[in-house]
Amino acid sequence: LLPTFWRCTRRALVEAARRSRETLGLSRIPLYFIHTPVHWLPVEFWIEAACDAMDAGIIENIGVSNFDKDQVLRAQAVATRRGYTIAANQVMFGLLNFKNSMLQETIRVCTELNIAVVAFSPIGQGLLTDSFSQESFKTNRVAKMTRVSESELDRLRAELSAVSKESGKSMAQVALNWVICHDCVPLIGCRTMRQAEDTLGCLGWRLADEQVRRLDAVSLGHSTLTGKKWKRVFFANLFGVVMVVTRLIHRWRGSHWPPPAATNGK
Repeated sequence: LLPTFWRCTRRALVEAARRSRETLGLSRIPLYFIHTPVHWLPVEFWIEAACDAMDAGIIENIGVSNFDKDQVLRAQAVATRRGYTIAANQVMFGLLNFKNSMLQETIRVCTELNIAVVAFSPIGQGLLTDSFSQESFKTNRVAKMTRVSESELDRLRAELSAVSKESGKSMAQVALNWVICHDCVPLIGCRTMRQAEDTLGCLGWRLADEQVRRLDAVSLGHSTLTGKKWKRVFFANLFGVVMVVTRLIHRWRGSHWPPPAATNGK
């Protein structure tokens, strides 16, 4: 759930979860994330609402996204009082972010509370892959979001490439395995079968401790947790507007949108 500014009741979350469950065709949603804590209502409000959805049997586990250390502690306190727990925190985690002190504190608290860390953008949308190019850097969303410079990225990529050659693995596989070695779950989006196959190559082996330390040493500290809050508010609500407009178009055009002709490829 994205807590956009017009969602202001606990029932709004419960009904959104119910609709998602129906869309997915599930009896219960295994893990339901509350994204981006930038709403004008406090974290506690949304965790209470998620617990309501747990009580109603709509979701099985509560997840949060982009919650820092303090927000995680506040969320866990509410969940515990209601007889539940926070199952996972989804944060940007990878070699581009590892040295950020706020991120490190958040990971520490999650570990202490037995909250799984789900790492999004673990390869920086291609910044840490063999297919990276200077042209792609100019348009890379993660590069813009984190303000990573080409010079510091070059130093990181040089060590990543060296470990890649030593291991006989691709740079992406090494970067993802490094995340796994830090007891986090990498969240990957694959657009092609080739990318999917390459991603699966991060499993079934582990980097040597010495290789993990070398990559730790050259990692960077660019985290979305320390970014400007107004930007997160803006993009969260912009995305929410897009979702609402899409839903209205869907209702206007009927339940068979896209039309059958498009579905059948005619």
